[in-house]
Amino acid sequence: HKERLQFFTDMDTIVISMRYLYFCDIDGLDYLGESLKELMHQGKKVLITGINPSIAPLLNKRKWFRVKRANGEVFPTYGHALASLGFKQGHD
Repeated sequence: HKERLQFFTDMDTIVISMRYLYFCDIDGLDYLGESLKELMHQGKKVLITGINPSIAPLLNKRKWFRVKRANGEVFPTYGHALASLGFKQGHD
């Protein structure tokens, strides 16, 4: 799966929505954490949004997720993440 990270080569910021992620085992969350660390090592800004309540307890046990939350990189919605990047919401 590491080759899939090449898809993000030309992107500076990546927003990952977990809104529709209803199940993920510990191995999957650890892989996600490793992938995010690799992207951040490449200089990418990675934001996480819409944590589904069904996986929140598992995510809260992962150190990488607690660090992202403490760094202000976890948002309730995609719109909140975009606003943190300076994008305006709504119509002008």
